[in-house]
Amino acid sequence: MLQKLEKIMLSKRTVPFLILVMLAGVLGSVSCKGKMKETDTTVQQQQLLMYIGMVLERDHYSPKPIDDAFSKVVFDKYMSSIDNQFLKDNFLQSDIDSLKGLYYTKLDDEIHGTAKMSFFLAAVEVLNRRSKEVDKFYNEILAKPFKFTDDETYQSDKDTNSIYKNSGLEVYKDQNNIYPKNDQERYDVWRKKLKYQTLTRFVDLQNQRDKAADTSSLKKKSDADLEKEAREAVKKMMDRAFKKSKSDFDEEQQYSLFVNTICKIMDPHTDYFPPIEKREFDAEMGNSFFGIGAQLQETPDGTIKIVDILKGLPAYRTGKMKVNDVIQKVAQGDGPAVDISGYSITDAVKLIRGAKGSVVTLTMKRATDGTVYVLSIVRDEVKQDELAARSAVINQNGKKIGYLYLPEFYNDFNNPNGAKCAVDVRNEIIKLKKDSIQGLVFDLRSNNGGSLMDVIQIVGLFVPQGPVVQVRDRNGKVEQLKDEDKDVLYDGPMTVMINNLSASAAEIFAAAIQDYHRGVIIGSDSYGKGTVQRQMMLGKANENGDPEFGALKLTFQKFYRVNGGSTQRKGVVPDVVLPDQYSILKLRETDAEFSLPYDKITPASITYYTPKYDAAKIVHASQTRVNENAIFTAIQKNIDWFKKNEDKPISLNLIKYKEERAAMSKINNKDDSLFILKQPLSVKIASDDYNKVYKNDDSAKGKRYQDWYKALGKDVYIKEASNTILDMISTKLVVTEPKKK
Repeated sequence: MLQKLEKIMLSKRTVPFLILVMLAGVLGSVSCKGKMKETDTTVQQQQLLMYIGMVLERDHYSPKPIDDAFSKVVFDKYMSSIDNQFLKDNFLQSDIDSLKGLYYTKLDDEIHGTAKMSFFLAAVEVLNRRSKEVDKFYNEILAKPFKFTDDETYQSDKDTNSIYKNSGLEVYKDQNNIYPKNDQERYDVWRKKLKYQTLTRFVDLQNQRDKAADTSSLKKKSDADLEKEAREAVKKMMDRAFKKSKSDFDEEQQYSLFVNTICKIMDPHTDYFPPIEKREFDAEMGNSFFGIGAQLQETPDGTIKIVDILKGLPAYRTGKMKVNDVIQKVAQGDGPAVDISGYSITDAVKLIRGAKGSVVTLTMKRATDGTVYVLSIVRDEVKQDELAARSAVINQNGKKIGYLYLPEFYNDFNNPNGAKCAVDVRNEIIKLKKDSIQGLVFDLRSNNGGSLMDVIQIVGLFVPQGPVVQVRDRNGKVEQLKDEDKDVLYDGPMTVMINNLSASAAEIFAAAIQDYHRGVIIGSDSYGKGTVQRQMMLGKANENGDPEFGALKLTFQKFYRVNGGSTQRKGVVPDVVLPDQYSILKLRETDAEFSLPYDKITPASITYYTPKYDAAKIVHASQTRVNENAIFTAIQKNIDWFKKNEDKPISLNLIKYKEERAAMSKINNKDDSLFILKQPLSVKIASDDYNKVYKNDDSAKGKRYQDWYKALGKDVYIKEASNTILDMISTKLVVTEPKKK
């Protein structure tokens, strides 16, 4: 069975490849007779739409019926999506009502081929007309100075996203109140939006002026000068954004967005990749590049934000960059900074990437409180060994506790001699055992998942032979995936650390350890991705010149714990709950629209692990300690404060805006300091790693390892996981007989 799993990837970040299904020539037989020509764009698009609709209904794990109800959702989501292409708030409610009268319950007919495909073109035609109007009056608005003395507010999160409940198609927002009712209301929406963007830049410039040297030209600028400079910066951003939208949002992109809207309503992990995106994706996966190690995303307001920070890479090593922070400017070393507001991802990446060893300087804006900070990052290549499993020894209360960190469940399938995390984890445990550890902390925080084969093998290092995970297909067929090794490598006390960003394969591991009673899970609810995808190739250019249609990534299975429960949406619920700052960002599967629901199947028959400690007492002691810990209490208060204030309207009054921003900054700065222990843990390297850390031929790499060990000792979360291990070691033996389920 493991041979079948070699290329199944379970990750919320990377595309999980399974089977490449070649469909060249099939599309031509779906509807129209005769050989399809590449120039017959509309016919080709209609045929592809019909084929994808058929595949979704036939092969998706839990397809929603493509009917009138489905059509309404496609309509609403597509109108929202294309509106976002031009920074939102282009349409009037009358536009939506007019198109609804023609298409609201007709899009299922277009998908099935019983009606001519015309909706997306008609919608874009209205968008183009309205965006030209916006293009004209945003210039008028930005031609005059703003007054920041009026008491008015801006609601930045008003949009047409999240208008549907997670799993179903039930509307829970009033669709008639989403778009401006008339020209004047739309004008006022844009006026406030532009005023807010100008205000944020104006305050940033004021702060820079306050910190500038007396001889600086910035110091001499008046508030009027700074307001004008901020307004001009917003105009440049708007000009770039509109120009990009006009040039990039061609018919192919309009169609691609339409098809992806349909796919995403099935579930958030089903995607359509048009040919160009597929080729770019393949190239990205197959080549090395030199950058900062962060994934970027364009936002509807024309900014570039951080959506993921890859562990071990330059951005991560700064310790400052956070998910959702915005990149405002990019400079090459000490050169002039380029404002990238309104830039596309492609153009922004061109500035951020560069030669290995060169420096890129980023002006960043904190998502939580608007604080502006500058990072100078040395571009580097992905270092496989720095992304690999690594370990340390924590000396605490006279005990040696092993610490094992795994950033992802990696496996270089294309290279027989390539890195495999199951092998690396085994080697790290062997190292730690040589140092006579008495317990083990396994850190899977922010582990995005990866190779299913490897996670099964790693579970087998801690649990004797038996089921690790169950997989069910759309027909209800269940298969148990088992560890076949009767031996275990490590059988001592164990804790597993998880958080909101621990996903897929990481959840399988934590769930198995929990279900077997093998260890204590510490942290916060995991991500909650319990689905498996495969990629289907939709034709390919061949000797006859038939066109390539891209690829479809399709959800076709769900996986389940050995106790029968799914991790889908629910995730793994830890035994000991710790506050998680990522909960503010609402990044979990349960926060995604149309995510598949949680359910259960029949539990697998397993033999429970018999611990040498009272597990209930251990969990109670740890949770009590956490609840009474002043640091964790303060962290949770800060999280609660941000959640309470995140949806509040933003004041456009300068004094009130500064007060709000100062309050957020105070909380945010306090929050950062809370995670650092004032009395660090004693963290030592494993004996076998001494030369790698202190005598490394690459001195820079050796220094990075040393910094990593220092950082471990300051982590308040690791300390609690280590404290729990101490409880396990010191508690009295509880004699129980092995149980079977």
